[in-house]
Amino acid sequence: MNYTIEQIEQLTGEIHTAINANDTTTVNVIDLANKLGYSVYESKFNNSDIDGMVRSSSKEKAIYINKNNMPERNRFTIAHELGHIILHHHSDNDDGEFVDYRGNNNKYDPKEHEANMFAASLLMPKHTAENVWRSINDVDDFANIFKVSRAAASIRLQNLGLI
Repeated sequence: MNYTIEQIEQLTGEIHTAINANDTTTVNVIDLANKLGYSVYESKFNNSDIDGMVRSSSKEKAIYINKNNMPERNRFTIAHELGHIILHHHSDNDDGEFVDYRGNNNKYDPKEHEANMFAASLLMPKHTAENVWRSINDVDDFANIFKVSRAAASIRLQNLGLI
């Protein structure tokens, strides 16, 4: 199934409500992963271009993040992997592995795009992001408030039509 940005925004809004995060600018993505039955581990990948991966099987439910990345990038990566789990793993019987490479070889992949939209919406909810932007109007401050990278903040603000 392909998801629209509206469907993803609605889904992440439901998640915010379920975890009582509607009035906060910082979603605890590790706690959310744990609630979904996934453990989060820092890892040193053999390929330095790997940002993270999710493994889902009857034996292991885990998200691995690159321990060499900045905390803000890893927060986004965890949220991205949660996007794969929620959007693309449709049952506990789905065995799967998603490996996310930095840059993704410039090929468009709808699942990667959806997971990125999910992560941005989860970490920077539309309504909250709009309110914060109106009050500060500074990309660096916006990124700091939401604990995301400047690049993630800029892309989200552009996608929301705020910059």
